[in-house]
Amino acid sequence: VGAMSAGYMVGNSLMKKAQRYLREDIYLRKANRDLAVALKDFSPGMVLLPGKTKILTGTIAYLKSFLPARFVMIWQDTLCNLDEITLANAPLFDVTASYSSAAIPVLQKLGFPNCVWMPFAGDLSIHDQPTIPDQNQYDLTFLGGWRPEREKALETIAKNFKNIRLQV
Repeated sequence: VGAMSAGYMVGNSLMKKAQRYLREDIYLRKANRDLAVALKDFSPGMVLLPGKTKILTGTIAYLKSFLPARFVMIWQDTLCNLDEITLANAPLFDVTASYSSAAIPVLQKLGFPNCVWMPFAGDLSIHDQPTIPDQNQYDLTFLGGWRPEREKALETIAKNFKNIRLQV
């Protein structure tokens, strides 16, 4: 669904040129229908949906009308990136997990019931504690996805603090 919802189409250059004239919503609806059929046949006990997944509200409502599954939305992003589809789906989620505890009251006001804080990949009771070296190898480490503003900030740090040991 993600690739189709982003408006991408695989194929030769003629197909790629034709893509400019094709309506994205047709492919999104077809992908949602295919997903509904697959889930109906599979009959899962739980459906996990990462935030910003282009699963239409009607698709979730249809699935909830006959599947005994719990629908869990994992919101792993800043609230700035909430979109209309995700907001429309809010009341249909049984649980919403957020990486940010500060976002939970806002998500609840937006209609997401049963919000829980889930510190993704940072729970030391689940993950082994890393071995801490006697001496730190770096003064500053950045871990995250690329964004222009992040690159600019890291360039500024590297340029103005020449002696800093920086790891990206």
